[in-house]
Amino acid sequence: MDILQRRIIHALYLENWNYESGARATLLKDAQRVQPSEYELEMKESLFCPMCFTNLNRIPHNKDHTTSSIDAYFRHSSTYKNIPCELRTTRGKGKKYSSVESVSQAIDNDELVIVKSFMQEKPEQILSSTPRIFEEVQIDDINGPETEVPLSSHSGEIFKVPSKITSLRGICHNFDKNYYRYYFLPGNQSAIALTLLLNDVRNIVDVDDKQKLYFVKLQNSIHHGHNPHDDNIRMTYIECSSQVKDFCIKTKHKLQNEHGIGDSSQGRYALVYGKVTESGLGLCFENLGWGELSLLPEKYNYLIEDIYSITHGKEIETA
Repeated sequence: MDILQRRIIHALYLENWNYESGARATLLKDAQRVQPSEYELEMKESLFCPMCFTNLNRIPHNKDHTTSSIDAYFRHSSTYKNIPCELRTTRGKGKKYSSVESVSQAIDNDELVIVKSFMQEKPEQILSSTPRIFEEVQIDDINGPETEVPLSSHSGEIFKVPSKITSLRGICHNFDKNYYRYYFLPGNQSAIALTLLLNDVRNIVDVDDKQKLYFVKLQNSIHHGHNPHDDNIRMTYIECSSQVKDFCIKTKHKLQNEHGIGDSSQGRYALVYGKVTESGLGLCFENLGWGELSLLPEKYNYLIEDIYSITHGKEIETA
């Protein structure tokens, strides 16, 4: 994703933690995700960047708007200006590591996920006594084989590390925690933060035979067939470029229904991992595996809208 500037959409708030000696795993596990509008004065000195983990300041500290009437925002502390961070760069270059040990540590800290593949079949369910959406399936990913990845900062060196066979449903389940996490996806050459991996389907105008990660906004949905049946085709139309006649998610009804996508999901966001193919005079996502589609919980809409504001040139404060 080519971007001009990135806004820090939320900070990590954790008292009694510091960049110099604090354990990153502790920060990522225990910190509260705080948006600029949720800031309280006592949080000063305890806010950290979700990508480089250095201190952040809220600008302005004690008002909701700047003197030029711009909403308050987070900015890196100048104390750590020499610490590299992708939220301070104009274009994400991906993450590389100095050794296999540093990759393993990042995996253990939940900073990095090596994705071998996305689930093709629905995993066995473990029902809770009071199941709710996103809680009825307890298995969001499974351990994959050790995988060779080109994540070394030294050219040509390959690391062999543990991988995951995962699902977009698992990523959506804790989307705020995953938003700035690094993912190494199949076919990529570096680990890239999820926020930089997400492509806005409204920018797509042609077929693409490379699988990529997209966010989409759902419109009307049609269950085809004279009699409702799981194996009938459901076509859920999504917002798309004005250069495209129409764009839909075209799968068996059963798959979309299991992910909560149907007649009443208009206006919701979803994630899709797949190729863009032709569908009549328009485009579509089809032949999706179970783990390659997920409805996003509405409480995380602000994160998708943050990406949309960047790709469509709305005013963004520097980080």
